[in-house]
Amino acid sequence: MASLIAKCCPKSCTIADRRPCPGNRSPAHALTQRHLDLKNQFYERVRERGRMPDSEARLRRQFVKLKELRAKDAKELTQLRADVHGLVRIVNQLLLENHQLREALSRPAASIRPLPQRPHH
Repeated sequence: MASLIAKCCPKSCTIADRRPCPGNRSPAHALTQRHLDLKNQFYERVRERGRMPDSEARLRRQFVKLKELRAKDAKELTQLRADVHGLVRIVNQLLLENHQLREALSRPAASIRPLPQRPHH
């Protein structure tokens, strides 16, 4: 594949360098969008061999796993966001109750009296 790239593209376009072709976002983008002849030649060689290269099969499996992990993470993130909203409501309720209790304790004729302290064992 590297020899195919070297024929029509400057060195900055090689996958090993991980630098994009000029005007493109990534080497993969350059190879699949800008150099369709290379892509077609690659898949022609794959068909000649009768099977997909091991590296591509491995990358495809890894892609599927990463896609599944991303979906799982998105679901977990949605749940965490819902939990945050619930926790914020609880904290606000507790702050309000705490404020009301402090006000009631600060009044001279408070109907609330503190419980006696128990000795700690």
